[in-house]
Amino acid sequence: QTEQWLGDLRYALDNSELFIETFPVLASNRMLIHEEAMVRIQINGKVRYAGEFMPWVHRLDLSTEIDKAVVVLALDHIAATGKPTCANLTSEALANAAFFDWLESLVMERRADISGLSLELGEAAAFSQLESFRRLSDIANSHGFKVGVEHMGYRIGEIGKLSELGADYIKVDGLFSRDIATNAGNAALFRAYASISQSLGLECIAEGV
Repeated sequence: QTEQWLGDLRYALDNSELFIETFPVLASNRMLIHEEAMVRIQINGKVRYAGEFMPWVHRLDLSTEIDKAVVVLALDHIAATGKPTCANLTSEALANAAFFDWLESLVMERRADISGLSLELGEAAAFSQLESFRRLSDIANSHGFKVGVEHMGYRIGEIGKLSELGADYIKVDGLFSRDIATNAGNAALFRAYASISQSLGLECIAEGV
């Protein structure tokens, strides 16, 4: 199975069988914040979703290649549609110094599209690699795109670090938006995140709404 997945993923990367499906992220007034790009691959004519192949991507050390491909696809989507687009990065992106060099080179080449780009990392990745997250934020601030942290909700006491490191927004995990109208705990958590985010100048977005 390992060899099969390696062959399939390698083929998808080398033959443009990797693509994105986008979903709108909306403000309370229904205005578009950005479109979130979810990565897919096509293997033997069948579409495979991230939940199926990303564990193999990590196991086979292909994360950086996937990250690069997704960023390029997001920029291509911006160029084609004019809509701001968000690409999700793996934790390995922050651990790879060569990825930052590649990203700086890419954004210089794609200046016409870069203002519509957002790059996101999961909460665990951002907090475990704070200095690398700072470098990503520095690149974003220098070139005019945004950086956010998704799946927030488990380290509320450290949220202030993200503002200091240059994050533009957070997305609170959908687990906490579930049943928010009837779950007092979730409502209180969101109230706290919204208040803290506002004080720090961070946009706060609820996942799963």
